[in-house]
Amino acid sequence: MNDSSLGQLILCGVPGKELDAASAELFRRVQPGGFILFGRNIESAPQLRKLIDDLRDLSETEPIITIDQEGGRVSRLRLIGSEPPNAQQLRDKDDVDLIRRHGDITGRLLRVFGFNLDLCPVLDISFDDSADNSLRGRCYGKTVEQVVRNAGAFNDAMRKQGIASCGKHFPGYSAARSDAHYELPKIDRAREELDANELAVFRKLIDKVDSMMICHGWYPSLEPEKTPASLSRRVITDLLSECQALLREFPRPLELSAEQREGVKAEGRDEEPGVVRELS
Repeated sequence: MNDSSLGQLILCGVPGKELDAASAELFRRVQPGGFILFGRNIESAPQLRKLIDDLRDLSETEPIITIDQEGGRVSRLRLIGSEPPNAQQLRDKDDVDLIRRHGDITGRLLRVFGFNLDLCPVLDISFDDSADNSLRGRCYGKTVEQVVRNAGAFNDAMRKQGIASCGKHFPGYSAARSDAHYELPKIDRAREELDANELAVFRKLIDKVDSMMICHGWYPSLEPEKTPASLSRRVITDLLSECQALLREFPRPLELSAEQREGVKAEGRDEEPGVVRELS
């Protein structure tokens, strides 16, 4: 890989609500593979569309423009509109057509603003709806079959609107007992348990989504050393390949998300070695 293409491995954030000169120059030089937007980047509908157009204009290759728009509290666009229902509320209605409609509306909305990738659906199984691990309200089912049906319906409808999807949080985050935004959870699940539950969902849907987000948790049954799955070759390369991941539309970006940064800091390690490990 030559220097000019290294930027394509990076999915990066944007500092503010408009593209300042320094950021524009940096992005023009590095040519990131994509940009992820958060609440800090959103003020109004016209402002958001202009920011996305500006990011696209400085990119030599069509970039990923992405956001977290799941529904419920993980809905960045609620800052300029209403908050859609979350996955659990839709699940409890037991109406797959309603979930499909939610996916359709989400896709249409994101396309209006110029996004091309939504960081969802959540493919985790809810073992405990009240668990304090950041998944509260975000799971489409309590069983493999329920998640596959509901998340699959949302995913298919959104993709029909031209928005690529991202399954998360591989290889399954539901058994975590703490929030990975603040500390590294140790997820004590035997490989047999993962195969029968969490991984069963991903195997069913892995060829239906366009990308995959790796969980920031430590799985001793998969990675003997205390290492986040998001930095583990055994998980990212070996296990994902074993599940026959098909990342079709986009090159696989390197995303060091907010929760990954905080988790790395919480473990008392510097961030740079993790980035170097991902690129090696």
